[in-house]
Amino acid sequence: MTLLLVATFAFIVFGLFKGYKETANKKRYLLLSVIGLPIPILAIFLFGPLLLLSPIKPGFTKIESGNEIRIFYPAPNKQILLECTPEGKNQEANPVSQWEVSQMALAYAQEAVKKNEEFYKIPVKANVLLVLGENDLFRYGGLMRGSGTGNEYGIVIDERFLNKKLIAHELSHDAIRNLLGPVNSFKLPTWFDEGIATYIADQNDYLSEGELKDMLAQGTLVQDLGRWEGFFGHLRWQFTDSQRHRKIYGQVYLFTKYLFDTYGEDKMYNLIVVVKNNSFNNAFKQTLGVTPDTANKQFLLSLSESIKTNQSPPEQS
Repeated sequence: MTLLLVATFAFIVFGLFKGYKETANKKRYLLLSVIGLPIPILAIFLFGPLLLLSPIKPGFTKIESGNEIRIFYPAPNKQILLECTPEGKNQEANPVSQWEVSQMALAYAQEAVKKNEEFYKIPVKANVLLVLGENDLFRYGGLMRGSGTGNEYGIVIDERFLNKKLIAHELSHDAIRNLLGPVNSFKLPTWFDEGIATYIADQNDYLSEGELKDMLAQGTLVQDLGRWEGFFGHLRWQFTDSQRHRKIYGQVYLFTKYLFDTYGEDKMYNLIVVVKNNSFNNAFKQTLGVTPDTANKQFLLSLSESIKTNQSPPEQS
């Protein structure tokens, strides 16, 4: 998000400078720029994706716990239909007030902060903006078909889908960016960023290992992690492969779990820290002793061998 803001600001400055050079009436141009420029900037802070950075949040009420957790929820406090259990399971829509949802969010955030601090070993603050519906989620920085989003400034949650795992997941995105900084966190491939977040949040219900084996046997499993690396890999994840939301999140969760089970939590944490001074691939090889591609092949091989074992006929007695 920080890099996006810097790029946007640079684009605006370049446009203003270009316009200034080309205009005949430079004084009038400067006057109009000074008057007009603050309006869209204020709109972005007060009614758009930078609301979490704004000291004023029109239409929202705040509750907090110490200096670590702040929950902002819509002030009207109307009834909404909560569609998830605390563990993230779908449920029959349950009518609750937005104030009640904010209290749930506060409790979930306390648990999520603890989980993320245990792994990332840094103080984690939760700034949670609760919004209602996909339009507001998009307006404040998320994707319209999602349920939440997280960056270094905080997290935005569609309150209809509020659950403790979702907050822990989005808070991981926030924490890892604060640990690495905006430039270094950009080195992380999307599959790793999402895999770590799903693992920390214990989102183990996207896919079972058996379902993943079926996908491998049927040839529907994404076997090249490079598909989700770099800028275009991020776009594929967000806009193309997200149509298979459950499968891709389930796959990266199970692969990340394999990495934690194989190499241990300390090495996985060290891998992230080493990214500060290395490319992701170099940090991976330096910390775990293999490349991401090799680790993924070993993971897929373990699945394949398990499939063959299960398909073997019983021995004759």
